[in-house]
Parts: sequence; structure tokens; C-alpha cells
Amino acid sequence: FINGYATLFVSPGSYLEYYFFLASPIAITLYLKKYTSYIVLAIGFLLFLTPYYFYVVYPADYVDRMLPVETLCIFLVIVLIVNYFNQNNLNSEKLLSLERDKVLSDKILLEKQKAELRELSEFKTHFYVNLSHEIRTPLTLIKGHSSQLNLKDSKEKTEEKINIINAQVEQVEFIINNIMDISKIDNKDFHLDLSPVSISTFFDKHYSNFKNLFETKGVLFSIEDRTENLLFKIYNYLFSKSINNLISNSLKFTK
Repeated sequence: FINGYATLFVSPGSYLEYYFFLASPIAITLYLKKYTSYIVLAIGFLLFLTPYYFYVVYPADYVDRMLPVETLCIFLVIVLIVNYFNQNNLNSEKLLSLERDKVLSDKILLEKQKAELRELSEFKTHFYVNLSHEIRTPLTLIKGHSSQLNLKDSKEKTEEKINIINAQVEQVEFIINNIMDISKIDNKDFHLDLSPVSISTFFDKHYSNFKNLFETKGVLFSIEDRTENLLFKIYNYLFSKSINNLISNSLKFTK
């Protein structure tokens, strides 16, 4: 509107109306909504025609040579070209924003993986420390009792030491089997070998193994069987190990 005032009154006939070609492109860059630029285009086009048809400041031959349709086409072409490049720019900004979000997401993921790797490293360190302690104990007992073996000792003493050594060898074997199971799980080669087992017989066996230990400690330990000789498909080794752990903890922590 300031440019229209200058065109009609401040400096009429100076072709200032041609600046209205810039009105709609400027509106495109300032406003996201497209209809705003088209409103500005319509107003700019009318103000452009004002010094020729409404408030005439040019000679008659100028007005005769002014072609409104062709002028409108020029307005539209300029708007469409600017709008095209502006839209490309907006799309590029969206892509950059998506890439930035992706980079941030990848960074967060990398930080999380780094923390998980650090936790895994700490876990492995503790695991190997604990493993060395677990293996050292039975090896110490094996070494101690094997060094004390004497053929001149009585049969009872010799058998007692041999039984202790065998028990500790089984303990080492048990620890190694655990490590092998972990390795199989990591390599996805671990398979459960299921076989039908009588639950009643299975639990009776474990009950018998621990009964004397509980009685020695003075803890009431009994079994009540209502399975009616049901068969279950289980992995005998792992299930037995689980039950042993549970009963061992019960024996250890029950006063």
C-alpha cells in the first residue's frame, strides 16, 4: 500500500508499480500458507493496474498498450517459480531435520550399546573372578587329600579321602558343564533333550539325597506326593540342577 501511494501521488509515472511483482514472492517466503501469497498476488495485481485504469497517471497510448491478461500471467509465472524453489527448500529442511533426528537417535542407540557393552565387560570380569574361586576350592581339596593318600592307612580312611576327591572332581565337572551350557546358549546351539520322567520318582530321589542333611541340621524336611505317577517331559539334567539349587539354598538359609 505504501508503494501504491508512492506510485499514484509521490512519484506518478515513474514505473514504481512494477515493484508489485515482488509482493507475492515476498509473501511466499514470509508465510507458510499458500493462500496468503495468492491474496497478496491479487491485491498487488489490482494495485499494479491502478495507475493505468483506475487512477490514470500515464498517457492514453500507455494505457492502450497495457495488456491485463499478459500481465497477470507474468505475475503468476513469478509466483509459481518462487513457490517451486521455496517448496524445494522446505522439503530439504524437512529432510535435514529427519537426518538430524536420525543422527541423534543413532547417537542415543550407540550410547546405550556402549553402556551395555560396559556392563557385559564388568559381568564377564566378575564371572571369571567367581569362576576362579569356585574352581580353586575343589582343586585345593583334591590336591590336599591326594597328597595325604597313604597306602598304609586303613581302608576306611583311604575310601573317605577318595570319596572326597571324587566329589570334588564331580564339582569341577559340574562347573565346567555350566560354562559349556552358557557357551551353547550364546552360539544358539543349546537344545533341550526332553524325555518322559516320573515326577514322583524324580522328587523321591532328590528327597532321599537331602533328607539326612536336613535331619542333621534339625530342620523338618518331608515330601507329600499327589502326582499319581504322572509322566512329564523334562530335561533331566537341568531340571535336576534347578531342584538341587533350590533345596541347597533352603538347607543353607533355614535356621
